[in-house]
Amino acid sequence: MLARCLASIAGQDLFSADSGDRVTVIVGDNNPDASACAQIAEMAAGYPCALRAIHVTEPGLCRNRNALFAEALAMRADYVVLIDDDEWAGTDWLSTLLGAMRQTGADAMVGPVHTIFHPDAPEWFRRSGIGQSDARNEALPTGSHSPKLASHNTILKGEILTALEPPWFPLELNFLGAEDQAFFWRASAAGHDRILWCAEAALTEEMPLARSDRRYFIDRSLQRGTSAVIAAKIINPLLPAGRARHPLRITLKEMLRLVAGLPMLLLPARRSRYIRHAIYVAGRLQAHLGHQRNFYGS
Repeated sequence: MLARCLASIAGQDLFSADSGDRVTVIVGDNNPDASACAQIAEMAAGYPCALRAIHVTEPGLCRNRNALFAEALAMRADYVVLIDDDEWAGTDWLSTLLGAMRQTGADAMVGPVHTIFHPDAPEWFRRSGIGQSDARNEALPTGSHSPKLASHNTILKGEILTALEPPWFPLELNFLGAEDQAFFWRASAAGHDRILWCAEAALTEEMPLARSDRRYFIDRSLQRGTSAVIAAKIINPLLPAGRARHPLRITLKEMLRLVAGLPMLLLPARRSRYIRHAIYVAGRLQAHLGHQRNFYGS
């Protein structure tokens, strides 16, 4: 996966156009054996821009991303671009993101991710919305307020890292998720609230067949609900009173949506999407009751 991601970055038209932008690609390797560091060392010599890896010795999402942000801060980067190692980009992805940032003056921009399912993935799973693809989001014009807060397919001004005290991603969410939401809530409260959508800067990801089952469907849906509530509870003490999140109020609204959407259970094309939302709400309720578990190992 990592090799495909890095190959897609190497093919960016930004490099062939001699745009004058200086780019450094940094890979956060949290494998205990530092296997990605060795892979990067082999690729670096022929890469079209600076390429290096850092070994993050402690596991977890937040540990890795905090280490990468620390590197970007030390470099005084004007912009920080985030991509997951299981995603890959078209040739104009980076130039599109940079151009949109400069044109709009946004503090950050987020782009769509298209999910490709395995041919043998069940039809109900494809219809459930479990992947990153969302036709409603993708129809939004560039420059709209971003419908999601993500730490992949995202570009942000480097000055945000200076404005916020580290750790940028709360360690309480290290194995749970929603750390990207927590980061952008803090950034918005600090005045960096122009988080816009860039419809043309799309990435692609592949959903493995091993994940295309009921267990992943349930776990992932629960995780999104649980982590959103816990992230709000963690971040609220760091926000001004007027910017506080209200997770219980949101949960009650989502429960009302469930009641209103009950007829969707009668529609085969919409049934699995409704069930996914019901499990998401159940995850939120679990968090309110104090129940949680790690979804990303420990």
